[in-house]
Amino acid sequence: ILKRRMAEAIKGGKMHQDAFDAFHAGLYDRKPELVDEWRGWVEKYEKEQHTMNDKSSPYEYEETNTTLKQVRLKLAQEEYTRTGDGTEVEREDTPSTFISMGMEIEESQRQLAVAIKAAGRDPSPTNQLDFLKRRTQLRVRLDTFRRLQLTYMPKLRRYMTSSQRALWDADDKEPEATRLFMPSDLSTRPVREKACAKGLDGVEARLRDAEAAEALDDLRKGLRTRTATTKFKVRNWSGQRTLTRGQGILRQINIKIHAAKLRYRYARQAILKLKGHGDWEKRLQVLADDDVRALNERSLTEEERAEREQLVAAGEVPQEGGITAMGDVISGETHRSLSWIWYAVSEKEDDDEKLHEALRVEWCKAFSRSRRWREELVTVEEEMGRTLAFGEYAERLWMTRSTARTTMLGTSDEISPEVAEGARAYALEQADRERRTNTKLRVEWASIR
Repeated sequence: ILKRRMAEAIKGGKMHQDAFDAFHAGLYDRKPELVDEWRGWVEKYEKEQHTMNDKSSPYEYEETNTTLKQVRLKLAQEEYTRTGDGTEVEREDTPSTFISMGMEIEESQRQLAVAIKAAGRDPSPTNQLDFLKRRTQLRVRLDTFRRLQLTYMPKLRRYMTSSQRALWDADDKEPEATRLFMPSDLSTRPVREKACAKGLDGVEARLRDAEAAEALDDLRKGLRTRTATTKFKVRNWSGQRTLTRGQGILRQINIKIHAAKLRYRYARQAILKLKGHGDWEKRLQVLADDDVRALNERSLTEEERAEREQLVAAGEVPQEGGITAMGDVISGETHRSLSWIWYAVSEKEDDDEKLHEALRVEWCKAFSRSRRWREELVTVEEEMGRTLAFGEYAERLWMTRSTARTTMLGTSDEISPEVAEGARAYALEQADRERRTNTKLRVEWASIR
């Protein structure tokens, strides 16, 4: 047991210390005064938590009176700012406008594809009408983009692969599935230089970098919104009608999170094609499904992930048009590590008080987790040492008993020689057992202590 605990302590200690160091470095580089304030708060709370009148804990969020209407209003406002998807963009003869137009069309395509997927196989008449309007608007914007593409990528078709030409010539594609063939879609830099206007790939690289950063902002924002909504739901929602409405809100939030994830991945893939591998990958890492989790969520183990996939396949976990409806995945604090998406905070989010509070709670918990695993390591090491010391003591005790004149059966003068010899043999046997057990433990533990 102690060997297993030591192995877990070493593994867990390294994992959580590395996670805390990365999180701490990212925050301290940007907001050192806040991190110092949090550390002081933690130290004061741990010393005075049983005596201080102010019971405010650095590990807990301040209670907020968020109402269902406020959550719905916020979502409605976000939906309103997104209604420009179908607005026709006027032609402006600049490379950045051309690339921006293409990126906006791609985003509209992804949003429409996600909406269609979320509607399922039998969308309502209202949804069908909405999809038809959005497809019509997309076709108009695609026609405008193609005309500009003749100016900025005049030799595009000449340098396409055969499969790309087939996609280019296909006219039976729905607008949300139509490939735009941006500079990043071309195979190599020499091909891009021949097919595109000078510097066009550099313009796209800069815009894609900003797009990836913005997508991460949206992803973090969506995850924080989901956490707040889920907590409000648990505390305040009851009754079938209210719960149904609440599920609708969580469904919208999950779709937004999914869309931000897709947008980031697409932007990062474009940057990789345009720039190749480099230092930028430290800032914009590969985004796995397991990384898309909130500050209070943990990653699933392989067993949990397999079990969840089985439940989804069996229809026991709801899906929103193929998007798994995941709520918060919460476990014991000791076994939770932070996703890399929270290590770096954008300038836009720097002064967000709600984010500061969320980061403060998570920093304090990460700080405590790293210390808890260090304490476990020290504790197990001490227990191992005491176990071996007790084994040595027990061996000496039995050796002493083997030569003692007085035993539990009486003195050597009161018992027969045969009984005395039996008692001595038993004591020597126990001493040998303690010695062999101790030797075995020393050998087993030598590789891990």
